[in-house]
Formats: sequence, structure tokens, C-alpha cells
Amino acid sequence: MKRYDGIFKVFLIALIFLMLPFIIQGEDLLVFPGVRVEGLELGGKNQAEAFKVFEYIDEKVGTRGINFVIEDVAGDLPGEITTRYEEMGIALDKEKMWQDAVAVGRDGNWWTNILMRWHAKRKGYVLSLRLKIDEERAEKFLQEKTKPWYEEARDASLEVTEDDKITIIPHEYGRGVDLDAAMRDLQEEISYRPGLPLGVTLQLTPIEPKRLTEDVEKYQITELIDGFTTVFNQNEKNRTQNIHLAAECIDGYLIEPGGVFSFNEVVGPRTKEAGYSDAKIFVQNEVVPGIGGGVCQVSSTIYIAALKAELEIVERYPHSKTVSYLAPGLDATVVYGYRDVKFRNNTEGHLLIKCHVEKNRLMVKIYGKEKKREGTVEIKSRRVCEIQPDTIFIEDPDVPQGEYILARQGEAGLIVVVERFYYDKSGNLILKEFISRDSYPASARIIKVREGA
Repeated sequence: MKRYDGIFKVFLIALIFLMLPFIIQGEDLLVFPGVRVEGLELGGKNQAEAFKVFEYIDEKVGTRGINFVIEDVAGDLPGEITTRYEEMGIALDKEKMWQDAVAVGRDGNWWTNILMRWHAKRKGYVLSLRLKIDEERAEKFLQEKTKPWYEEARDASLEVTEDDKITIIPHEYGRGVDLDAAMRDLQEEISYRPGLPLGVTLQLTPIEPKRLTEDVEKYQITELIDGFTTVFNQNEKNRTQNIHLAAECIDGYLIEPGGVFSFNEVVGPRTKEAGYSDAKIFVQNEVVPGIGGGVCQVSSTIYIAALKAELEIVERYPHSKTVSYLAPGLDATVVYGYRDVKFRNNTEGHLLIKCHVEKNRLMVKIYGKEKKREGTVEIKSRRVCEIQPDTIFIEDPDVPQGEYILARQGEAGLIVVVERFYYDKSGNLILKEFISRDSYPASARIIKVREGA
């Protein structure tokens, strides 16, 4: 028995000596001998040395091909796209490759690790490639390359004829590549066949419109409710441009039942970046240049159209001075973030606002389910009284002795009342309704005189 114990001890010592190099090597982060990738030896290399091998492999992998076959919904093959790994943002995941390499002979128990190191040294151990995708780059590539097969969906819409008839333009489905499915398939391919030339089928799928024909039919917009028109001077180029920009923002806007129209929300900030230019505006009873001058004519015109359509006015402010394009009391000033024009759709159906310019005319029309009453509606202002301007004397040594200089003419103020008049189809007045009482302050007369005169 002692003889057998001696033999076993000798065998054990010999085995330890044989395995000692593997045990010692496992104490630092060097790849064990025999570990290879793409035919290149990683054994005995540290991380920096292994990364140089990975970079070499990455360059080779980047040139390998990917063939995308585009298949439409009918099963035909209208085209294909050929590219390379690098163009799609597919690259070697060096960190994971390193983790896989150093894990060989280290990720089991001590006995399993010794056997794995022995096997790698004698017969070799081949690492699989680990790849990663730059998804943003890959999606951008596919979006650009599949444009020839893209067809945009068309929403159902309302068309208004010159005689104010309403027609519905039906929706149309579009089509495009299912990018989510394409990315899933591509990820699956590089996981199961990493580093090999790939073939991926791209499905062209229908794109549903955001607004269907049946949605528009539910709006119940069938006729013109009312509208209003103002005129402007086309020779004022900047002001004309600003009017056009604001009108384009509003044209075609839909308001659901109970919804509130906000001029500032629909038109947005009036800035140079948005295309607006300097034109005349009112600031503290003075006329000065300002960005977006002329936009208040749009807000005023839509305000009167809303009054004529008997919509509920939620917010409105008069100017500090009367305007040239409307009678006093009919104007509505707007300042982004400060003063707005708002009105509520108090009807049972949706409302459609059409706002456009024809030569020197700004026209706003509101369409809906039906008029609240037969006949016509007119909005009129009535002057209650005129406020005479004060006279302010300012001393100025440059004024000749015994004389004076009129620095500002001054302007009378007004108090006006605005009312809504309802007439039947025969033109008879059936109702008069109070709308607002507005005050326009007087602008003082300023006279310059010499001190002691």
C-alpha cells in the first residue's frame, strides 16, 4: 500500500509540474497559448497587443460585403443595394473580443480551467468574431439608399372651391422599407454569421396616412359659416411679406369642437429666423419699425371673422392707436408671449379656417357644419366720445426768442363701442348684441419753447 501511495505522490507532483506554466500564466492578464481568431495567434498577448490584432482584423472585416434585396408587398424584387460592413457602421467589438480571449481557461473551476488551457495549447481554440452596429449610422444609410422605393402617404384633406363648396380628397397609402425589421434582421445576421458576406431582405411595407378619409368625414364640415376681408398696401414690401407668412401658417387650420384657436400658438414667434422683416408697429403710442409689422392685420381680420361666425372670444386686446385698415374697436393686437387672439369653437363640429392673400386683399373664411342662423351678421363700431389731446411745453434754448416749434401735432383719443347686428334673409334687423368697449388714449401735442419766453 505504501508503495502505491508513493507512486501516486510522484504522479501528482509530475502533473503539478506539467500544469505549473498554465497556473502561473493564469495569474496575469495574458491570453493563454493556442487561442486564435481569424487564423491569428493571440496566445501570450496582453490587451494592448491583442487590440493591435483586432484592429487588423477589423480592417479586413470592414471590407466584407452586404447585399440588401428589396422585396415589395407583392413578392417581386425591384432592386438591391450592395454595401460593405464599414459603410453600415458594423465593426469588431474589441472589448468583448478581449473579454472572450482572456476568459479561455479562466471562467471555470480550477480543474476545468487546467484542462481548457491544455486543450488550447495542444489543439487550439478559435474565438468567434464579436460585432457591433452603429444603429444611427445604419438606419441613416438605409433611409438614404431606399429613397427610390419610398412613396409618401397622403392624408385625407378638405378642398374648398372658389364658390365655397367643400370636397373631401381621399387618403392614399404610401410605402417604405420597414427599418425596424431591417435592423433586427441585420443584427441577427451578424450574430449568427459574423464577419461573413451577408444577404438581408428588405420588406416594403404600407405607410398609413395620419388622417384617413373617414376621419375627415366625421368633421362634418359642409359649408361656409362666415368670413372677413381687409386690404393693405402692396407697395410696403416687408409688411406684405409678413402678412403672407402669417396667413400661410393659419390656412387650413382645423379646430375641434370645444377647441381654442390661439393666434400665437398657430403662427409662432415672429422672428428673422422665421422669415419676418421689419415693418411699422405701435410701441407706446408711437409708430416705429419692428420685426413682424403687419401681422396684427392678420390677427384683426381673423378676429372679425370669428365674431361674424358667432364663436366665443376668449382673448383679445385693442391697439394703443387706431389702425388704417379697420374701424376703431375692430382691431386685435398680438405680441408673442404677451398678447394673443383666442377664440373657442362653440359648435358641434370641426371648423376649418382658410386664410390667404390675393393681391392686396387678406381674406379669412371659416367653414363648419352649418350656420347658427339664417341671414347675415355685421360687426360695427360706434364712437362714444373723442378725447382731446393735452399740450406739453418743453423748454429748448435753441428755439428763437418769442417763437415756438411744434414738435408733435398730437392726436385725439377715442372711446368706441363695438356691437354685433343680426339680420334675417330679408335684411331686417332681428338682434343687436354688445361686444366690447375700447379706449384709445390721446397722444399729447408737444411744443418746444425758449426758457423765459
